[in-house]
Amino acid sequence: TALPISQAEDKFKRLKEKHKRMNDVYLGLGKYFLFDAKATPFEDFRRSDVVFGQFSESSKGKSEETRSGREAEKGEGGSRTSGEIEKRTKSTRKATLVDIHGEGDQEGVLDGLLEALKTGSAFAKAPGQKRRRKPEARSTPSDRVSRLMARGPTSG
Repeated sequence: TALPISQAEDKFKRLKEKHKRMNDVYLGLGKYFLFDAKATPFEDFRRSDVVFGQFSESSKGKSEETRSGREAEKGEGGSRTSGEIEKRTKSTRKATLVDIHGEGDQEGVLDGLLEALKTGSAFAKAPGQKRRRKPEARSTPSDRVSRLMARGPTSG
C-alpha cells in the first residue's frame, strides 16, 4: 500500500530521530567502556557484549558451585574433621621438633631451635601456665570528680 507523502515524511523524521538518539547512546557507551565507538561497529560491540554476558553467567554458576561445595564441607561433619586435622598437624609439628636433650647431636639441637622459632612454639608457655589478666579498673571523668569532691578541699 502506498502512503501519502506527508505520512512517509513524518515516519522518516521519527526514524531519523530514533537513529540519532541510538547513536548518541552508543557513543556514550563507548566513553563509558573506553572504546572508540566511531571505529567499532555496533555489531562487534554487541557480539562482544553477548560473549561477555555468557562468560559472566558461566563464571557465576561455577562460583556458586564452589561456594556450595565449601559450605557443605563446613557442615557438621566438616567442622569435626577440620578440628581433627588441626590436632594431627599440631601433633606432627611437635613430633618433628628434635629433642634438645638428644645424644649430643648439635645439628639436631640447632635444627630444633630454628624450627621452634619458625613455628612460634619457642615462645609458647607450657599448658596450664596461661597468664591471666587482671580486669583493669576503668574510671570515668565523673568518677574522678566524685573522688576529688569526697576528699574535700586541700590546703596548698
